[in-house]
Amino acid sequence: MRDARARLAELIEAAGSGDPVVLTRRGPGRNEAGLLPVEAAAVWRRHLAEQEAERERRTQEKALGEPVSLKHRPAPR
Repeated sequence: MRDARARLAELIEAAGSGDPVVLTRRGPGRNEAGLLPVEAAAVWRRHLAEQEAERERRTQEKALGEPVSLKHRPAPR
């Protein structure tokens, strides 16, 4: 991490160019964080949102005892 602080501008530039950067603590194999290109971060946020929606769907199915669709349903009239 000390090295990363000293080279932060260089690492950000690498991530911005499309090369993900993994930050480790005390040697290889102890991954702590990563720097991603902006586009990759957007994909990651969508992935997390999809996971959350799936967890919500499963919770609703468990509570209702029946399958729940994730698709948008029109409001009842």
